[in-house]
Amino acid sequence: MTGDDDVGTPDTDPRHVDPAGDVADMLDAELTDAELGDDTDVDDVRAFVDAAERGEFGPVDPALEAQVRIARTILEAVDDDTNDTNDTNDTNDTNDTDQVDP
Repeated sequence: MTGDDDVGTPDTDPRHVDPAGDVADMLDAELTDAELGDDTDVDDVRAFVDAAERGEFGPVDPALEAQVRIARTILEAVDDDTNDTNDTNDTNDTNDTDQVDP
């Protein structure tokens, strides 16, 4: 074997071509925030992940596994972005319940 055996992303076997897995690896490492399109509901994405984990799409194959990983990564980024927005809104809240009327 040559030194070329180390080529590829860390979670991917360089002797096995898995483009969906490579995209999932990249998103896991790089995606920090995301927004779903207007026609995409976060609950639908969660339902897809749940259904896949229950085996409703048949036996697990590398493509389905990559799709689930990508969906989870997007959900985490959307959730993180939503939490950041809520944190920002909380600090700008002018209706502080600790205020006392004179």
